[in-house]
Amino acid sequence: MTSSIGRRTMRHSRRKQSNDRPQWNARATFGGRAAVAARDRTALARRELWFGLRGCRLSQLCRHLRVERAYAPAFPGVPQTSGLRIPSWPLLLHREIGGPGGPQASIVRRTCRRWFQDHSWRCAEPDVIVARPPAWAHRLRSLEGRLLAVCFGAGVDSTAMLIALYLAGIRPQIITFADVGGEKPETLVHLARMNAVLASWGWPPIDICRKVTLASTSYDDLYGNCIANETLPSLAFGKKTCSQKYKQTPQDQFIKGARSGPNARLPHPVWEEAQRTGQRIVKLIGYDCGRADMRRSQKLLNADADFDFSYPLQLLGWIREDCIDIIKQVLGSSYVPIKSACFFCPASKIWELYWLAAHHPDLLDRALLLERNALTGRHSRFDEIEFGATWEELVSNADRFPSSNTTVGLGRNFAWNQWARVNDVVDEAFRVRRSEAARSRFRIRAAQLRKSDNANDARAISGVPLAAAA
Repeated sequence: MTSSIGRRTMRHSRRKQSNDRPQWNARATFGGRAAVAARDRTALARRELWFGLRGCRLSQLCRHLRVERAYAPAFPGVPQTSGLRIPSWPLLLHREIGGPGGPQASIVRRTCRRWFQDHSWRCAEPDVIVARPPAWAHRLRSLEGRLLAVCFGAGVDSTAMLIALYLAGIRPQIITFADVGGEKPETLVHLARMNAVLASWGWPPIDICRKVTLASTSYDDLYGNCIANETLPSLAFGKKTCSQKYKQTPQDQFIKGARSGPNARLPHPVWEEAQRTGQRIVKLIGYDCGRADMRRSQKLLNADADFDFSYPLQLLGWIREDCIDIIKQVLGSSYVPIKSACFFCPASKIWELYWLAAHHPDLLDRALLLERNALTGRHSRFDEIEFGATWEELVSNADRFPSSNTTVGLGRNFAWNQWARVNDVVDEAFRVRRSEAARSRFRIRAAQLRKSDNANDARAISGVPLAAAA
């Protein structure tokens, strides 16, 4: 019979052995070649993941990943060799993989299998790969432990912001996207793809926030609002009420809840937790360090009555090119999105109109109809006396509008309809030309006019140089 002291000693011994073992140590087959992965329970090993990859040369892997050598400490089940530090490859190696059955395991297998198929690597000795938090992660330390709400815009900056948070090990409690009903199809596809990525990370999905109108209202989105009221989006008049009404308010109501009206809903659990614990929710906004975003963010407050505001990309010092690079490195080039904006946005550049004509002529037709409806309707602010002719006459016969402070179209100081006629984008009935030759001409013209300092996104055409920034 074992004494109580002996039993305690045996339990202590088993506990010590258990703590010395890695959390999981399994052998998985990647494309016919074996890889050994181990994760220790110590504080250091919770932040790092070691993989022993058989069948690859260390030098070839270095050149392929463009990473640096690092020292891999000794852990049970892991080959004792020098390794690689990969600061920006979480889909391949990440501390939260959770073992062979974890949410990242299938991604690891696919990635390794692709590498082994693309490169004929042969080596008798296995190597070790070490994944560490990126060197810039400390710049986001102020966000750790806070209640975070990501305002996801589905563009380049906000996508890069999600990746930066993921690499730094900072998980938001809620991610919202405001759908005004005028997004381009590519943006909606990107939303679905990013939801799949977030699911693989174990993150909350993107919550789509929409403004709900009264049942008696004849429209349910911003475009319908403009058509019904025969007006242009407020941005065409130098205001921002369309963003506040259809973007900011729906996202705020999704978090805080609404007591009455068609948008009535209960508060989000994150808001209830903030009220219960006395914390303030931090809204994360994807403004980078480009001139335009710096100008926008400087006009905003750091906090309001309900939320604090933070700009992670500015904390990191990233510009648009940095955002595109991190998306390509982590998710791949196909995940670089286009600019997220309504197809009838008054802030659109000329090259974006050509791009819209080439890829979505039906959407450009709808935008031209909206403009004509607003400038010739009963609420039109166009003054025939000031311009010496009607809006229709100027659009159909003149090359441009006389200089004026009056908004003359979606382009503010120019009308999209007039631009489309002058540049042979539309036919005599003001319908966008759809022949393959015309669409090819629009694509080339868009690339020629596209400058490197605006809307640097997936709409670039390879092989056609960008115009010099003004």
